Amino acid sequence: NEGLKMAVGQYIAFVDDDDMWVDDKLQRQVDILDSNPEFGLVHGCCKVIDGNGIETGEITGRLRNPQRKHGYVFDDMVGNFTVMMPTPLMRRELIDKVGGFNLAVPAALEDVEFFSHLAFYTQFYYIDEPIALYRVHQNNISKANFNYNYLPLMLFNMADGLHRKKLLDKKRFIALRNRFLSRQVELAKDKKSGKVAFANCWKMDPLFMLNPKLALPLVKNTLSSK
Repeated sequence: NEGLKMAVGQYIAFVDDDDMWVDDKLQRQVDILDSNPEFGLVHGCCKVIDGNGIETGEITGRLRNPQRKHGYVFDDMVGNFTVMMPTPLMRRELIDKVGGFNLAVPAALEDVEFFSHLAFYTQFYYIDEPIALYRVHQNNISKANFNYNYLPLMLFNMADGLHRKKLLDKKRFIALRNRFLSRQVELAKDKKSGKVAFANCWKMDPLFMLNPKLALPLVKNTLSSK
């Protein structure tokens, strides 16, 4: 957020300290945004590199159907996939729409919440090619991070805020809430994550235990694990 406050350019790009861009990334993206005013952000997928910068041959951030990441993607994206942090270039004025990164979100979840929120306000242009190098190593903050158990609730809070502002209609909001509830149950793999899941599901819907498709798997996964 401090960087966003200091930036003065028309477009904003991100790159973490352990990732890199391909040589022509920014020029390609600037050309796309300059030529397509209806799109507010352009992004792509990444080649994976190891701690020594050697390509592993893996591509991350690519879906079987690339069109799912192109256009107005909010309803499909939220809770299903996100923007790879080293890849986006976005219009600066969109920052005012979402207010920057949410400081109340647990570490490693801020970017998912931010880009999911952003997707509500603009179309995304997706380049189905690696435009960045994403480094995977033992010190990745997102590696086996327990905070991911809080992601469904964070996304629910974001959608709930839009709903309360009457920007997101009730039908769409309920559909998203049900997706977040199901995902929260899926994350309950042991007693610790199960306890978080119970608390988060209750916050999203105090009556969730009346739904056997949610209650039974959650109880089973939690009680049968160590």
